[in-house]
Amino acid sequence: MNAEIVQLTLRQQLTLGRLIATGLLLLQPLIVGIVFMLFDTNEEPVQFAADMLDVLVLTGILPIIALLAGTGVMGNEVQNGTLPYLLLKPISRVSILLSKTIVAVITTAAVLVPTILVSGLMIGTDADTTRVALGFAVAAAFGAAIYGTFFVLLSLLTSRAFIVGLIYIFLWEAAITNIFPGVQYLSIRHYSRAVADAIAAQPDGVLDSELAIVPALVLAIVAAALSLWLATERLRGYQVGDTSG
Repeated sequence: MNAEIVQLTLRQQLTLGRLIATGLLLLQPLIVGIVFMLFDTNEEPVQFAADMLDVLVLTGILPIIALLAGTGVMGNEVQNGTLPYLLLKPISRVSILLSKTIVAVITTAAVLVPTILVSGLMIGTDADTTRVALGFAVAAAFGAAIYGTFFVLLSLLTSRAFIVGLIYIFLWEAAITNIFPGVQYLSIRHYSRAVADAIAAQPDGVLDSELAIVPALVLAIVAAALSLWLATERLRGYQVGDTSG
């Protein structure tokens, strides 16, 4: 990892458009938490928190913020034509890739974890609801790492990584993996969901993961390692002066 590249990439991430988009996404679970606090509801806080964090955050907000970060850290270099200059520096391409991937993962987790905890505690401060909020916070950090590595790879494979990533999120993660049995083994969302379920430790019916925690962890590590390896090979094969990326 290279500290100079990390600092430069962090500054590049702080664009007005990205900050506004991220802020609007993060407001959603907070607004839901406020509404739950202000209006009477017959639903148990623990069940409401589990459903909201699963459907709203884990399925939608987490992957979209990870997509913004993952495609931004490397995609900007490719699209702006600055990647060749970066590759000319006396820094290994593996170090460049790891530095940018770490920024994508950390920035995603850093904004999501506190948002999940605060919105969860707005819904309920009892032990069960707190465990659910904690479970989803850890799951979000875990998912940020897997999504981040995948979306960095995607940004090196296509100039339309953001569009392709959105299609992947809404078609594959949100739709197909919920329709066909067994496909969950190829789903980052379901890996993260298994982590949330294991930490929340709630009775059946509150949050039921289709994957056990051990296979979910193993498959997630394999997915992240494969994404990093493919991204490294792609970057190693990048020729300075090759505008196609």
